[in-house]
Amino acid sequence: MQGLGLRAWIDRQPALEARLRLFEKLCRAVAHAHQQLVIHRDIKPGNVLVQADDEPKLLDFGIAKLLADDDVEQTLTVQRFASRSYAAPEQLRGEAVTTATDVYALGALLFEMLTGTRYASVHEGDGAPTPASRVARQDSTGQSLPATLLRGDLDAIVTRALAVEPERRYATALSLAEDVHDHLAGKTISARPDGFAYRTSKFIRRHRVSVAIAIIGLLGLLATSGVALSQARAKTAEAARTQVALQRSEAIRGFIESVFLDADPSRARGESTTAGELLEAARTRVASDLGDQPDIAATMLNQIGNVYVSLGKDDVASEILHEALAMNARAAQPSLSVEALAGGRLAYYDFVGGNAELALQKLERIITSLRPRPELAGELSKSLQFKGTVLHAIGRNEEGLAASAEAAKVLATHAETLAAEYGVALVVYADAAAGAGQGLPALQAVEQALALPLVRDHGAPALELAVLGAKVRALQALQRDAEAEPILGEVIEASSKLYGANSARTRYWVYRQAQVLHKLGRLDQGQARVDGLLAQPASDTEQPIARSAFALTAAEIAILRHSPDAPRRIAEAQAIACSASGNASFCERSRALKPSTD
Repeated sequence: MQGLGLRAWIDRQPALEARLRLFEKLCRAVAHAHQQLVIHRDIKPGNVLVQADDEPKLLDFGIAKLLADDDVEQTLTVQRFASRSYAAPEQLRGEAVTTATDVYALGALLFEMLTGTRYASVHEGDGAPTPASRVARQDSTGQSLPATLLRGDLDAIVTRALAVEPERRYATALSLAEDVHDHLAGKTISARPDGFAYRTSKFIRRHRVSVAIAIIGLLGLLATSGVALSQARAKTAEAARTQVALQRSEAIRGFIESVFLDADPSRARGESTTAGELLEAARTRVASDLGDQPDIAATMLNQIGNVYVSLGKDDVASEILHEALAMNARAAQPSLSVEALAGGRLAYYDFVGGNAELALQKLERIITSLRPRPELAGELSKSLQFKGTVLHAIGRNEEGLAASAEAAKVLATHAETLAAEYGVALVVYADAAAGAGQGLPALQAVEQALALPLVRDHGAPALELAVLGAKVRALQALQRDAEAEPILGEVIEASSKLYGANSARTRYWVYRQAQVLHKLGRLDQGQARVDGLLAQPASDTEQPIARSAFALTAAEIAILRHSPDAPRRIAEAQAIACSASGNASFCERSRALKPSTD
């Protein structure tokens, strides 16, 4: 990834506004991670890269994987990895880390961006210095800004973010981002006392010309008090809705943090916590703590259920997603988002269970309800992807391809805000097009996905892997196997790093490589790849059909190689493919195989 490190960027002496806008973007990136149940825990200048367009990239989420890694117990004792200069007091004490830990690190980062000095280097001697006080006392380094620019709001923002007690910091990284945003807009910030003088001064700064007019109009305000009261009531109603949303967000945050706290080894039974235990604890806590808050419970259960989907535990995921829908139905205002996401996945499970028509009926109802709601474009796209998959599977290929194309199209205008979702939709469409023999449209969709900044800058390894895999399938559909083969090598290497060399996902790509080598006439190499798959079972759950495919390909290559053990391999392929756990199509193909007589 190209760009400057944050310190090198500061050395260029950017203006205050540029520093704050970049910092706001970092806060929003951290807030997004928190919403996905991920705490970074090592935010520091060395993990921030600034690109040519002043877009920051937060790097090294390697120690922040909480729910997707088998090695979760290592991340839960992450205090030993964090950089001490930016670590929160509770982190240094070895206590549980929460989203407030990241807020503290962001505060330390902002202090350094404003003053050119590490907060930790002055904290012990100066107590709790503010940016303005630090700049007023230090020798000029050329990196800091004038003290007069830093007094007031910025002092207050940094002081609040760096509070020793986590509960005194900003409640969320998003709240910190909003205060920085409001400061730049000349609005009041939450970190300052909301007194009349302060609010008035901010209003004057924001509306210098209109202040005089407002003063003249004060006398007239009494005459129009009835209208003013009506407007105030309307604003109060909006504020009440905002407050409800804020309380809901804070309740979810508090719930997540309490689950992490209970999982902390220093406060629990002194043992490491696994991903499964953390998820089960979260599910249990939903039942015990959120029964009277069904809207929040539904949101949390949907999130937990989808983590189980990612882990390949579909039976457990199905149970939890049913619970999410039940909770959502109890809410005063049921969430259409939860209904679509949980209901769509369960409809897909109906298809997996053999009831494609029921699945399509459910998905069509969900899609119809989502179409008038542009703010739920992500949910609509996901439902269309499920629909496309089901239609393809039952042979309605044109309809399936149309659904997959629409799934990508509805996200095209949200490419910045829903970049990951858009990338996935493009991959799904590319795979559908390749499967229908339309290699060129598939390749075009892949190129669009590769051009997304999130993929181009290597910000989402799993998505990048999926895009490269889709490119392989598109090239194969175009009979361009020679181009696909080296990309397969990249895919296998990346998959091995992400999921493990013997995971089902990596084995799938090794199998695809064996097929390509077969087509390219590199039979010995292809035979070696597929033999390796047959010799060792997967390290995780692998579909039974996979072994049938491996055995069939091994037999086909052996025949082409005129191998003396071809009869044995044919018999082995028939035994596997025609067994109870086999596959009828592969069984038929294996029975048609004959050893070469040449």
